[in-house]
Order: sequence, then structure tokens, then C-alpha cells
Amino acid sequence: MKLFAVVFLSLWLAVKGFQPLSTTRLVHNPNNRASSFRQYHDPSYPKIDSSPPVARIDMTTSDDNDTVVDPVEASKILTMLGYRVGALIFMGCAFMMVGSHKMALPLACYMAAGPILAAGVSYCLEGAAVNGRLHTETSKRLNLSLGLYGSLWLWCAWWIHKSQLKAVMMTSSPWVLVAAAITVVNSLKAWAFGASKERHPIQDLFSTVNSSAGLLVSNKGLAGCVYLVATWMVGAFGIVEATSAYNLLRSGGTITAAALSTNMFRFSLYSTLFGVLLCLKDGGDRKVLAASTFIELNVLTSYVLGVMGVYFYSVGSIPLGISSIFFSFFSATLGLLNFGPSGIAAQ
Repeated sequence: MKLFAVVFLSLWLAVKGFQPLSTTRLVHNPNNRASSFRQYHDPSYPKIDSSPPVARIDMTTSDDNDTVVDPVEASKILTMLGYRVGALIFMGCAFMMVGSHKMALPLACYMAAGPILAAGVSYCLEGAAVNGRLHTETSKRLNLSLGLYGSLWLWCAWWIHKSQLKAVMMTSSPWVLVAAAITVVNSLKAWAFGASKERHPIQDLFSTVNSSAGLLVSNKGLAGCVYLVATWMVGAFGIVEATSAYNLLRSGGTITAAALSTNMFRFSLYSTLFGVLLCLKDGGDRKVLAASTFIELNVLTSYVLGVMGVYFYSVGSIPLGISSIFFSFFSATLGLLNFGPSGIAAQ
């Protein structure tokens, strides 16, 4: 029932976001024909705009009401609202985890790092949507990472429901499922807004993936080099967790919801953090870390890597703990050094 509600909400958001023009009503202005005739035949008529008239969309029910709403703008407003709602729900989940008395504090903070990262990325993308920057490569990479985060949680919840396992909070809470569904729908809509108008969306996707892959084998500066090492480290963590989840599903033995959820939580955390670090590496190569988006990503990355380092250190993985804390300190330093009135819009 919960999964049905989530799917219904996702479809409703998608339909409201991509409402076709055929279902709307065009506003009729009786003066348009006379105005057009005078514009082209009366020399004294002011030439204000010679472009073809654009049909306006009236979303109201009264002919006497002059309210005009552009469906594209309405969809963008829904997208921004979706980012905000998803961020609030993920932050609520994070606070619940940290406040839980069933886990030690390092483990609780580590578990909360995933929702906090998703909430932070949603906040950054909301700012990009407000400022019309969803077309940038940074926003596209962040949308891909955030969409993957939500997709993994929806898949995990579906698999546990299909297998009739006793679910845990992160895969049974309707709030979490709603946030994950909104995240996936938002990423698709934002990609449609930001995709290049000169290429097919699939070609635009491959272009972003190719440029991102090129960042993994190139280096143009010290900051980019440090971010590159951190990206490879987090990518290795993700490969380990993905392999562990695959072996768990292929083992054929008794699979618990807690074990699968833990693997999916860690893999979703590492995959999203991988995308964020890739954006920071690109910013370091282009020397635009003073941009507001990169400052926010640096602060967010510093927190997540710091929490990971403390957790690794607490369980005895001292080298991984020290490495994560070092990268956390590096991100925090660059974020604070670039913080100030000189911040520019991320490209």
C-alpha cells in the first residue's frame, strides 16, 4: 500500500510537471487581430515587437480572470518545491538517527550522513533552479547523483516488500519513500530543464557522463589532485559495498532487511559523495571554487568525510579514518577560504 502511494505521488508530480499544452485553454484577446492589422499597415502605429505572437496559457476557470500561468514556469516551481520538501524530510530522518539511543554516537552520525548529504545536495540544486543554472555541468552531475540516491532507496524498499521481509525504518517509513520518489522525479524534471536544446536528452546524458569520466584521469592543479584522490577513495568504497550487496543477493541464503538496507545505505552514500567530489574536482581544475555552489559543497563534503573518518577510526580502520579526516579538513579549509562576498554563480 505504501509503495502504491509513493508511485501515485510520483506520477502526479510528473503529470503536473509536464502538463501538455493540449489540456490547457488559450486566452483569446479580441483586439489581437485589429492590432496586428494596424501594426503592419498603419505607419503611425509603434513597432514594439515584430516577433510572432506567443500563445498564453490560462490555467483559471473564469473568462473574466486575467491570471496567466506559464506551464513551464509552474513546473519549475514544483521542481523547486520538490527539492525543498525532499531536503526537509531527509534532514528529519537524519535527526531521528542521531537522536536514536539504539546506536553509538559515531555509528548514528555515520548513518545520518547519507540523508544529510542528500538534503544538502537538494538545497544546492534548489538554488541552481532559482537562479536558472540547471543547465550547467555541475547541476547535471548533482542531479544524476541525487537521482541515483533516491532510486537505490526505492529499489531497496521494493525488493524488501517483494521478498516479504521485515523492513527497517529507512525502507518502511512512508516519509522516506515519498522523499526518495520526489528526488527521482525532480532529477528527471531538472534534467529536462537543463538539457541542451541542441542535442537529444540521451545524447546530452552521454556527453555529461563522458566529461565526468574524463575528470577521473586528468589533473590541472593541486586542489584538483587532492579532490581526485578523495574521489577515487570514495569510489573504491562504493565498489566494495556494491560487490557486497551483489554477493548478498546471489548467496541464496537468508537475507535480512537490515543487512540489505545497510549495504544500500552505504552504497548510496558513497555514490552520491562520489558525484559531489567529482564536481569539486572540476571546480578545482577550473579555479572556480569561490562560486557559491562549490562553497556549499565543500562545507557539506567536509562534514560527511569528517563523520566517516570518526566512524572508521572508532571501528579500528585507522588509515581510512585518518585519510577521511584529512580530506574533510582540506574541504573545510577551501570552503572557508573562499567564503565571502566574492562568490559567483557556479558554472
